[in-house]
Amino acid sequence: MDVQHRVLQDADSHPIGYVKPRADLPDPAAVLPGVAAFDAQTTLLYLSNGVDRWIPYMPVAGDGPHGQRTIARWVGEDGRTLEMSQLLITDEGALQRADGRERGVGAVDLQTSISDQTPIGSGDYSTVSGGKENAAAGESAVIGGGQANKANAPYSAILGGQAGCANRYGEQTQAAGCFSLPGDAQTCVLIARGVTTDENWTTLALDGQNEPLTIASECAAAFHILLIGRTLTDATEMARAAFEISGLIDNVAGEIANDYTLHAMAFTHPALDAGVTSGGGPLLVQVKGLANTTMRWVARITLVEVSASPIFIC
Repeated sequence: MDVQHRVLQDADSHPIGYVKPRADLPDPAAVLPGVAAFDAQTTLLYLSNGVDRWIPYMPVAGDGPHGQRTIARWVGEDGRTLEMSQLLITDEGALQRADGRERGVGAVDLQTSISDQTPIGSGDYSTVSGGKENAAAGESAVIGGGQANKANAPYSAILGGQAGCANRYGEQTQAAGCFSLPGDAQTCVLIARGVTTDENWTTLALDGQNEPLTIASECAAAFHILLIGRTLTDATEMARAAFEISGLIDNVAGEIANDYTLHAMAFTHPALDAGVTSGGGPLLVQVKGLANTTMRWVARITLVEVSASPIFIC
């Protein structure tokens, strides 16, 4: 029998499949839904909807030369499978480049230019949306694109640009190149927070607990801080304060030079206060609340950074 025009039948002589060109297939309404047809000329498999269409069966993903679960590509004219792409879907549903390199759990990495030496989205649930030579090593870190950017800290982010380095918790970084290495010429924004319950000095942290804002050795930063504090809704005494702090911090071989100006923008109680200290290395934002009063404090910290060392490590 001619394999090009073969009809497959069940025990009751009902057609359950065809091997023949698409043009020679019967009216879909004349066969049961789900009956298959294989066109050997185009290598396409069709399924009847039992009404009015023979629908091409197109695999969404499969095993290809670039690895398992890679997404297929099709010819636009007739829907034939062209080849398996270099994009795969992980068991967690994340999209990644299929190059055999290990990414973080649930990480998305869509860089199209990559080599064996190129960093990748290795942080769990990190995202690299595009660009080249970018590395998102921090948990839930994000790089939108650009080149040679590194988001190493948890929840850090770099929109794009070139040679940015986000090494601090929650840091958002922007750079447009570097002197020698990523991170030696950039600006960044960070958020610190904390709670006071008395009139003692309290240090705010990037994670609200103990993550400091570090300044690397042989690096200097101009900083600008907007700080707000407020009592809780059910407080016996309402108190609030807003401060602006600007200054310079420089880490010279571990010795910290720090100078700043404090501007009290508004406050409801003269005991409320704020300031910064080097703390032997990190830039520490400190606040003073009121006795027996719970206050929440949030600081937005902007840095403009430069490194004087040719061996700056990101």
